[in-house]
Amino acid sequence: MWKSLIPYKETDLNIEFRSKAWVEKGVLKVAFELGGDLDPILLPKPLPIPRRVIGLWESTCFEMFIKNTKADEYFEFNLTSAYNWNLFHFPSNKSRLKEYIEVSNLGVSAVSKENSFCLSFWIALDKFPPNFWDQENMNIGLTAVIEEKTGFLSYWALTHKDNKPNFHHKDSFIYEL
Repeated sequence: MWKSLIPYKETDLNIEFRSKAWVEKGVLKVAFELGGDLDPILLPKPLPIPRRVIGLWESTCFEMFIKNTKADEYFEFNLTSAYNWNLFHFPSNKSRLKEYIEVSNLGVSAVSKENSFCLSFWIALDKFPPNFWDQENMNIGLTAVIEEKTGFLSYWALTHKDNKPNFHHKDSFIYEL
């Protein structure tokens, strides 16, 4: 089911922003959709060869956080309209940023039209560590950083539970499959 993302602070962008996640035939699928006046937004065109990059959140970046509610560990997915990506594994809440090297690429696609943009990505459930995936106990945070062509950054999520933009806040992982 599509859910709306809201900005941390009011923005001048005239857009609707929504996202969803679902499981189909052993694959976790995620979609982000922007609609409205996209002209002010920095959305680089897809690259012929996507790269794994740290720091994608410093510009327009679509993110998903996923946590098994029965454990401390969680994962962070970062993707861009250029198809650059990264995946991080946090064994606990206090863990440092660490790439999850067991995954060497993600499936990603995008459709761009005059007043809409949709980015989707997917990953096979068997790419997660053993005992991580439990469909009944997964909570997800769907988030994004949006960079305007002026350089201004806005932070979007299903909810904001901190006094600053904090996509890692567990109480913001409110999307349930």
